[in-house]
Amino acid sequence: MPSSCRSRAGVLVLAAIAAGLAFGAPSAVRAASDEGFSTVISPSFTGEELRYQQDLWALEVSIKPMRMVYVPVTNPKSGAKSNEMVWYLVYKIVNRPVVPPAAADTEPVNIEDAPPPRIFSPRATLVLEDRDLHGAVNDSIVPEALQAIVARERLDLKTSVQITGPLPKVTPADAKKENVEYGVFMFRGVDPRTTAFSVYLSGFSNAYKLSKSEPPTILRRTIVIPYRRPADEYDQFEKEIRQSGPARWIYVPDEAVVKSEPTKK
Repeated sequence: MPSSCRSRAGVLVLAAIAAGLAFGAPSAVRAASDEGFSTVISPSFTGEELRYQQDLWALEVSIKPMRMVYVPVTNPKSGAKSNEMVWYLVYKIVNRPVVPPAAADTEPVNIEDAPPPRIFSPRATLVLEDRDLHGAVNDSIVPEALQAIVARERLDLKTSVQITGPLPKVTPADAKKENVEYGVFMFRGVDPRTTAFSVYLSGFSNAYKLSKSEPPTILRRTIVIPYRRPADEYDQFEKEIRQSGPARWIYVPDEAVVKSEPTKK
């Protein structure tokens, strides 16, 4: 079943953009040429972020260009097959060590509770940003498309469900071999009329902060990647999709809303 719907996650991202609630984070992006990965988003942190939260982590994320695959997809209800264009984004993750700030600044602010287990559970939302075209498409699992994508990319790619679990082992800075995992996000039902969109990747860091609004909202560290597609709706070609700006870390609202404490008189 296509996930091209205004799901809660998608609506929250759209609302964040509209309300200007996306806060910037350090963005260390560099180009990568190995295995076809065109961009690497480094897990850089500011001293303020390191002081604010204990057991902080973020993954180094490498991405390939947005691609498409045309496959026969089975309708789970009727069993009928129909050809469908599926957009997909291949990524690679490496767990790099986090460098703590100076000794005097190492005690984090949020130390009331024990840190939760380090679990990687990625999600992706493709947000349409055309002037007259809006909506959000969430990552979905398409078995027929996955087979075709794995055959094309020649990588051990996992869906967002298959890859969910403990973080990869830390790869030391001087390591000769990286502890790598590969994944793929698939998007069904992307409106072929779109010429501008962004992809939001969440779950690649456990960093968060609280908004200054009332009641305060939890803001999660998220990767945003902007794209342009100067083409019409009739012929869809992946080579027409171009990354229109650097990928960067930002903070966007989480689904949970923090209850504000009553004011003491």
